[in-house]
Amino acid sequence: FDIGGKLFTVDFNTLDGYGRPNVNANGILNELAGGALGDKPNDLFSRTFGPDASSCVECHNKPFAGGAGGNVANAFIRSWDSKHPFSVKEEHSNERNTKHVFGSGGLELLAEEMTAKLQAIKNQAITQSASTGKPIRRPLKAKGVNFGSLVATPDGAVNTSDVVGVSADLIIKPFGSKGTIESIRKFTTNPLVHHHGIQADERLEDDPKKEIHPFHQWDDGDGYDHEATRGDVTALVIWQAAQPVPVQIIPDNPVVVQAVAKGTKTFEEIGCATCHIPRLIVDDPIFREPSRIDPTKSFSFDITRDGPEPNFERTPDGKAVVYAYTDLKRHYMGEGLREPLDELGVNAAVFITAELWGVGNTGPWMFNGRAFTLDQAIRMHGGEAQTSRDEYASLPDQEQREIVEFLKSLVLPPNFQADIQLEKGLNMVSLPLKPYSPLYASQLAQKLGTSIIIRFNSQIQQFEGFTVSDPPPGFAIEGAKAYVVNAMQPATITITGDAWHRGEPNIRPFMRAPSSTKEQTKWAFILCGKLKGTDLSQKYTISARNQRTDMRTADIVSSKKNSFSIVWVGYANQSIIAHQDILQITVKDEKNQRIMGKLEHSIDNHEFDQAYVYLELGLEDITPRQTVLAQNYPNPFN
Repeated sequence: FDIGGKLFTVDFNTLDGYGRPNVNANGILNELAGGALGDKPNDLFSRTFGPDASSCVECHNKPFAGGAGGNVANAFIRSWDSKHPFSVKEEHSNERNTKHVFGSGGLELLAEEMTAKLQAIKNQAITQSASTGKPIRRPLKAKGVNFGSLVATPDGAVNTSDVVGVSADLIIKPFGSKGTIESIRKFTTNPLVHHHGIQADERLEDDPKKEIHPFHQWDDGDGYDHEATRGDVTALVIWQAAQPVPVQIIPDNPVVVQAVAKGTKTFEEIGCATCHIPRLIVDDPIFREPSRIDPTKSFSFDITRDGPEPNFERTPDGKAVVYAYTDLKRHYMGEGLREPLDELGVNAAVFITAELWGVGNTGPWMFNGRAFTLDQAIRMHGGEAQTSRDEYASLPDQEQREIVEFLKSLVLPPNFQADIQLEKGLNMVSLPLKPYSPLYASQLAQKLGTSIIIRFNSQIQQFEGFTVSDPPPGFAIEGAKAYVVNAMQPATITITGDAWHRGEPNIRPFMRAPSSTKEQTKWAFILCGKLKGTDLSQKYTISARNQRTDMRTADIVSSKKNSFSIVWVGYANQSIIAHQDILQITVKDEKNQRIMGKLEHSIDNHEFDQAYVYLELGLEDITPRQTVLAQNYPNPFN
C-alpha cells in the first residue's frame, strides 16, 4: 500500500522509461495503428495522443491524491482510432474528466459477484436446454439489477440479442465512463502506457491476441524496458483498492439536516434511485489481487476492516455495504450526450451509471466535465433518464435545492489525521477527530491496542469501564470527552476522521497522551466479570475493597445485566492498585443480606499489566456452607 502510494504520486521521467516514441496509446507500434504517424516518433507530450502527464496525481488530485481532476487535466481518448490523432477538434476524440478512485475496491468486488451471477444463469440455461432439447429463455438479474434476458439453444449457442446494459460476454465492467474495463489492474496498466508511456511487463507477457509481443516492443522506443514490473502494478492496485470509502457528511446545521433528509426522499420519489441505487451488498468483502509468483497465493485484505479509514460498512453476517449510488449498468443517455466516437463496441450515447459517492466535492461533473454545478449535471440527463430529469426540472426551486444539498453531502472523506503517542500503562486520551461512523469502546480499544477504556458517565455521575474481555461494542465514544486507557506497549497511533469544527486545519498536531504511571502502581483499575448460576430475578450488589488502601466501590447485577464492572479511578499520581494487592469481594441481595463471605483475590502480574481483573462468580463461590442449630436450650455447648 505504501509503495503504491509512492508510485501514484511520483513524477516519472525519461530515466524511468517515460515516453513511447514508437507506440501509440494502446502500446501498439505506430505503423500498426492505421498509419496515422507513419515513421514520425511521438513527442514526449501530446494532449490528445499522449503521453500527457508525468504522474497519476497530476490529474487525480481534487481535493487530494486519488481524487478527481479539473478540466485542465481532461484526457482525450480514442484519438488513435481517428484519422487525426493530434487534432484538438471535438469530433476527433472523446473527452474525459478525471474520476476519483476512492471505494474502487468495493466496486470491483460488486462487479465480480454480479458477473458470477450472470455467468451462472447462462450456464444453467445452456445445461437445461441441452437436457430438454428445447430453447430456454432466462432473465438476467444480479444484485437486483435487470440486464434483460438470454436464450440458450440445444446446440450450446446463446442468443444475447435481448441482453441490455452489459456486453454479450456478460462481464460487468465497472470502470471507465462507458463501463469497458473490468478491473483496477487493467485500469492501471492501460493509463500507465497511455498517459506516461510506462509499459507494464504484463501487457507484453499476457497478450493472448499476440498484438504486442510479436513486434518486440519491450523497448517502446525510449531505450528502456521493464518500466513497470508486476510488483509495481500490484502495489498501485492495492493502493487504489484500499482507499477510504466516500462518506456522507452533513453540517451541524438544522436547516441543512432537514434539507438533506427531504432531498434524499425526493431523489428517490422522482426515480433517480432506479439507476443510482444507493445501497448494494458485497457477499465476500475480501479483495484479492493475484500474484504471478505463486498463483495459489494472492495479496488480500478485508474492505470492511483493513486499510485507511473509513472502511466499508460491515453487516452482522460479515458482508460489505457499498453506498455507491450506481447499478453498474450501461444506459442510453440521449443524443444530447452523444460523443464523437464509439468506444470498444459501446455506442457513443451509452454510458455506465456514474457513482454518486464523492460527488459533493469532486466537480466539475459529467464524463467530460461540462457541468459546473450539480443542477446543470442533472439537467443534462436524457434518454433513459429523461423522465426523472423532467420530474426534477418541474419541482419547485426549494425542492431542487434540497436534492442538490443531498448530493453535496456525498463527499470524499476529509484527509484529516492526528497522531497520539501512548506510553506503556495508563494514559488519558481524547478523540482528536470526529469518526466517520459511530465509534464504540471495543473499536477504540482495538484501534489503540489497549486493554481497558474508562469514561465518566455524567448522567449517573460515576465511572464506567470496558475491557477486552467484555462483549462488544461497549459504550459510545464521544468528542470533547476524556478517556482512561491502558496500553500494553508504547505506541504511536494515527487517527483519521473529520474535524469536529469546520475551519480547523486538515493536519492536526502530534498529540502526546498524558501519563504518569509508576511501574509498581496503577491510578485506575477495573474489576469485572459475571455472576452465573444465580437467580437473577432479584438484584445483587457486588462490592470490592482493596485491603491495602481501603478504597471501596460496587456495581449491581440484575436480570437485565448479569455482568459487573467495578471501576477505580484516582489522581494521576495516586496508588489505586499495586502488585499483589488483595481485593475483598462480597455479594449482597436486595435485602442487603450478604450471600457471600469475603472472597479474596490477589492481583497477579498479568492482571496488573492489563489494568483489569475478570472473574466469573458461581454459586459455589458466593454461597457459604450452611448449618442448622437445633433448638436444645439451655445446653450452651450445642
